[in-house]
Amino acid sequence: MDKKSKIVKLHVFHHDCAGSNTTQKFPTACITLASQALMVHKNGKLESYEGVVELTAETEKELGEFIESLKKNKEITFKEMVAREPTKALVIISIKGNTSSYETLLQEGALPVDRIKMEKGYDVHKIVTRDYSNLKSILKELDELGEVHIKQIGSIGDDFKKSDLTPKQLSALENALRNKYYSWPRKETLDSLAEKNKMSRRAYQENLRKAESKVFPKLLKHYLETKNE
Repeated sequence: MDKKSKIVKLHVFHHDCAGSNTTQKFPTACITLASQALMVHKNGKLESYEGVVELTAETEKELGEFIESLKKNKEITFKEMVAREPTKALVIISIKGNTSSYETLLQEGALPVDRIKMEKGYDVHKIVTRDYSNLKSILKELDELGEVHIKQIGSIGDDFKKSDLTPKQLSALENALRNKYYSWPRKETLDSLAEKNKMSRRAYQENLRKAESKVFPKLLKHYLETKNE
């Protein structure tokens, strides 16, 4: 593989993950993260993660059974049922766990470009990775969590190429993701990120905001186009 960025689709069977274990029991059911995941840490270690998720199933009966199974899991807490339809529900949940494939990807500098799903026992991720060395490091870390399958490796689509990030903007965005700037509680401030990126706070903030303004609308558009799939 050359050193150009690639889009990679990964399936991770995450051992001891409450969501993955439950979806394995319901082959047509799916958990899709519909918001950013809030990673809660205690004493420097991941304690739990919380977010808005979309629960789906082929039939109303199966969705009901799927929800009841999730509620019975001691590692999962239902915070609020936001909306409910026959085969789809929107729920705020918290999942206990000291590891997360999502957080591992961020720590390794991967850039998520699609909503994270849990289906048939697997965490499903679509990410942008910079080169083979980066991908090799990502796979090594994910192997510590469970079984990993690469489902697809391809070139970045034209829509992402048109986002036209400058090297400084891309570096600023990668730095923010890698250092958990988008997690909650935030581990870093703009000042500390700027220092790590060897830039002034003003210059770093400008590059990060411009990168966000180019990338986030495309991610939102993709989300809206695929949310009913």
